[in-house]
Amino acid sequence: MLISNHKIAKMLDDIVAMGSNPKDTATWILTDCAGVLRKDGKTLNDLTMTAETLATIIKMVDSGEINRNAGKKVLIAVVEDNADPVEFVKANGLDKKFDSSAIEGVIDNVIAQNEKAVQDFKSGKEKALMALFGACMKELRGAGDPAVIKELLEKKLRA
Repeated sequence: MLISNHKIAKMLDDIVAMGSNPKDTATWILTDCAGVLRKDGKTLNDLTMTAETLATIIKMVDSGEINRNAGKKVLIAVVEDNADPVEFVKANGLDKKFDSSAIEGVIDNVIAQNEKAVQDFKSGKEKALMALFGACMKELRGAGDPAVIKELLEKKLRA
């Protein structure tokens, strides 16, 4: 599919030349970009994003600046609204280097609002932790590092 479309093949080559992993780049193009376009009845031929823009998104994910799910949100905004990826990340708080005090505030709220799940966890039901973790991620809208959030949540629950 990549070879048969000169425009997309060139985009892949350009992004790889900017330092991205070829396999990851191909996945972003063939799976993620194509999926976003397909929702609107379009194909990869309709992709108007520049190689530099997609490379920026891929680099933000690869560097750990944002997580993969946030990367997909950024991609959708770029494809559908021609958003600037860096500005979109800042404006929507998708940066994984999210303020830990904000994360702790969300965790405190989730714990206070989910007393049954907290009690279930404390009585040995590990699945309750995932329910609380999911509530934290929902409130944070996918921002923040999931590993850090889970660690902070567990620490507060075990205290």
